[in-house]
Amino acid sequence: MFRASDGHAGRTHEKLPELDDSPSKANSTVLDPSLLARSLSMQNELNLSDRAIAFWFDVDPDPALFRNACDGQAGTCGYRAWKLAADLRGRYKLPDFSSGHFSRDTVKILKKFHDRETERARGQRE
Repeated sequence: MFRASDGHAGRTHEKLPELDDSPSKANSTVLDPSLLARSLSMQNELNLSDRAIAFWFDVDPDPALFRNACDGQAGTCGYRAWKLAADLRGRYKLPDFSSGHFSRDTVKILKKFHDRETERARGQRE
């Protein structure tokens, strides 16, 4: 997002964020099991994405390649987190989060990077 907005939104990154500790047992028993599973797996997804970023840096420390790996992994995890948050809000009748106060459509940007990374991974498997 940082590069796409010419430095006006987001920031450069080399690593994805760490999440807070897992929910307590009391909190985890009240959540829908499928949403709980997705929530709990998010830290693993971030860890795997960080390893993918580190892999590309080890293969070729070219800054452009490294940034593309970061953008792709951040977009993938960010879009999945956004969808999970939307599903949690819908399931528990919480108000929708409007991204209208952002100058750019964050969800659209995350989805673009998510889709690009998904296509790249698909192409590698074929």
